Amino acid sequence: RAAAEDAVQEAALRAFRYFDSAREESVRPWFLGIVRNTCFSHLESTRNRQELGGHDEATLEAAHLAAGRSAPAMPVQSPVS
Repeated sequence: RAAAEDAVQEAALRAFRYFDSAREESVRPWFLGIVRNTCFSHLESTRNRQELGGHDEATLEAAHLAAGRSAPAMPVQSPVS
């Protein structure tokens, strides 16, 4: 539910930002298009985060080696203070 509320809020902000491009007779479909595209963007970013997460370095390295590529260099992370 929170994600849906965030998407609608983002759509309202986008609509406000581009309100000058709306035509008076077609404001409703214009706004619903913005809501649809915003929701798709949120879904895509959520899916991309899920696809990237949940794999450890050994699994990723094995996948790269199986594909015939060398494993990417993993950046050294400094401890968070």
